[in-house]
Formats: sequence, C-alpha cells, structure tokens
Amino acid sequence: KKRVEAQQLSPDQRFVTFRLVTPADDETVEVPNYITETGYTDMIKTRSNVGSQHAQFEFGIYDIQRDTMYLANVDSIPGIYDTFEFAQNTGATTPNVGANSIRPKSWRETKNGKKA
Repeated sequence: KKRVEAQQLSPDQRFVTFRLVTPADDETVEVPNYITETGYTDMIKTRSNVGSQHAQFEFGIYDIQRDTMYLANVDSIPGIYDTFEFAQNTGATTPNVGANSIRPKSWRETKNGKKA
C-alpha cells in the first residue's frame, strides 16, 4: 500500500533518501462534464471532497554500504510545528505543518561545507 517517491542519491553515492507515501483511503466522486467533443454529458472522476483524509508521508534514508534503512523521526526537529512568521504578523492561517508536510527535495551544502 505504501509507495516510494523522491529518491535522491547522495553526492558520495553512499546514501539514498526517499519519501514513503501511504495514500489516503478516499473515494473519488463523479461529476457531470457538460463540455465534451461529442456534445453529450460525460461523468468524470474528481478528487475527494474537502476535509477528507490526506496521504501520510515518512522520510527515509537508505545506507547502501551497510544495507540498512532508517526512518527519520522529524517530530523532534525544533520549530517543525511553528506557525510561519508571515502568518503571525498578518493573522493569516497556514496549512497544518509537521511530519506529514516534510518533502525533501535534494542534498544541500550546509554553512560548514558538509552535505546535508
């Protein structure tokens, strides 16, 4: 049921980071599509309704050299559940942040020159 996404090889080719996605068990809804090439109304599937469950995400690291996989616990990252600064200043609402919104993109260099 889970699928692997966003695989990324580290610059030294020792690690692979990835995202494990558990899709939500939402049913799609069918709605009429009135504008078709045939001139007839067709039913099309749409995304789920507002307020339905979201997919669950996990961040993993695979150590190629040790043939070992680790799932990162991102809940302990300082500030992971903080509200964005612009939202605090404007009163705007922000999406629910936290472990399920972590979506790693690529390896980056940190200030000390090491890869992160």
